[in-house]
Amino acid sequence: MRLRDGTAVRAWKNPLGVDHIFLADPDGKMIYGGFVGWIHSEGLNQAISQMRSNLT
Repeated sequence: MRLRDGTAVRAWKNPLGVDHIFLADPDGKMIYGGFVGWIHSEGLNQAISQMRSNLT
């Protein structure tokens, strides 16, 4: 998804089921990349949903 300020938010789940999140500036340069453990996946999904509702 793309936020109102142009930041791109991308999520990916690796083959082991670990969720990753990446943020890129409007020019496509990565500004953040990280992952959460399995027990925190639902929290990440909730945060992404909230971002979609409030920031797009």
